[in-house]
Amino acid sequence: MRFPIALAFAVLVLCVGGVSADSPPALLSVEGPLPLNAGQATRLFRQCSRPAPAPEGLTWQPSRAEIDQLEARLPSYLSATQAQGQTTPPVPPQYRGQYVAYTERGQPRIYASFVPADTAAHAGTDHGAAVQVCGGGNWFWGVVYDLATGSFSDLQFNGPR
Repeated sequence: MRFPIALAFAVLVLCVGGVSADSPPALLSVEGPLPLNAGQATRLFRQCSRPAPAPEGLTWQPSRAEIDQLEARLPSYLSATQAQGQTTPPVPPQYRGQYVAYTERGQPRIYASFVPADTAAHAGTDHGAAVQVCGGGNWFWGVVYDLATGSFSDLQFNGPR
């Protein structure tokens, strides 16, 4: 009788993931990245109210594995940034990102641009157009991910309007 109870408890812990009530909310939406059509990729670099990188040459769609790697490392980067007393995106809400790969100083990078998931849902952003929002403050942000080193830089936020 003890074995079935222990097994049921183990399954419950695995299903719940051992998450406590004190766990921080998830940063990224389970809905995944927002689509970005190839013809729209360069528009992602022309943000209305925040600086964005300047790609050298062609852009391309990063692989799903590269996006997964970026997304897995992003929470640690933001936690370290916050621990240094720097601004980070408000959480909640959850965010959805658009991703474009490019070259800067000869190195492959990904520019990731994030919007609140609920904003993405209401704005009809699932059609592949680059999301460009003027204003919105820290709810709208972008960051550069270096594919060679696995490091982040240039965390930028939209202005207030």
